[in-house]
Amino acid sequence: MPALTSYLFGFERGELEALPYLLRRWLRSAAARGALASLGLLACVWIVVEWLSLEQISQHARAAAETVKQIGIEHSQVELRLGRVEGLEQISIAEVEQGLRLPRQGSVFELSTSEIRNTVEELSWIARAEVRIGLSGLIHLRVVEETPVALWWTGPRWWFVNRSGKGFAWAEQGAPSQGLPRVVGPGAGHAVAEVRAMLAGHAGLFDGSSIFERIGGRRWNVRLPSGILLMLPEEAPLRALAWLRGSGLLHRFSGHEVEAIDLRNRSRIPIRLRLSEEERRALTQAETNVSL
Repeated sequence: MPALTSYLFGFERGELEALPYLLRRWLRSAAARGALASLGLLACVWIVVEWLSLEQISQHARAAAETVKQIGIEHSQVELRLGRVEGLEQISIAEVEQGLRLPRQGSVFELSTSEIRNTVEELSWIARAEVRIGLSGLIHLRVVEETPVALWWTGPRWWFVNRSGKGFAWAEQGAPSQGLPRVVGPGAGHAVAEVRAMLAGHAGLFDGSSIFERIGGRRWNVRLPSGILLMLPEEAPLRALAWLRGSGLLHRFSGHEVEAIDLRNRSRIPIRLRLSEEERRALTQAETNVSL
């Protein structure tokens, strides 16, 4: 064994046992201090590089370009124009170009990719954008368009709404389209995730003609395709819909007979019948006679 350690490490057994002492002795040497200082410097450089964001690097690049101009080396002015745009389906390249409002000429070194990206992402239907600027002045874009999940009525027209509840574009001609669920009322678009959950769990109850109305920012009324109005509770609306489907009430009545079913209180389910004008007058007269 002593011969093996001597062969592998170059130390005799006594020297191997003295390694802790030798290590401490090495750490006190000038070579050790130099090595540790180099490691510390590398760590500082790594931290600085990580700390600098891409935008800060871009700012430094623009500052360097300005310095170059000040010493007399001017950047050449080129024609700035929109080149290839990938991923467009709902809007045209002309609409993107109009939204960018590029100057006719300029230096590519003075353009900010982040500013161009933010401008493009503010356009309707654009969710995300990637920007590449060529030295010739061509600006290439790759975009990802929004995916509408509902239509939200906010006044004269309908908004397309994405998964997060943001309205990002007007529906064309002010009318619903694409068979999307329709929501109405203040805050309805922001709560569209609840509507999606109802559609996923009880798709047989609803179709493209169903309208989900947000009431008081807390609960929903739903107009079914049959014309029946469902008044859902604020808490556990999915459970109320499951109970309704299991109860068979919707099979027992049609939209010609029932106007509304109030599911806000499970212990008492009021059903409002659809009455003709003559029946309403008779009911009103009967209530008047009872009160007298």
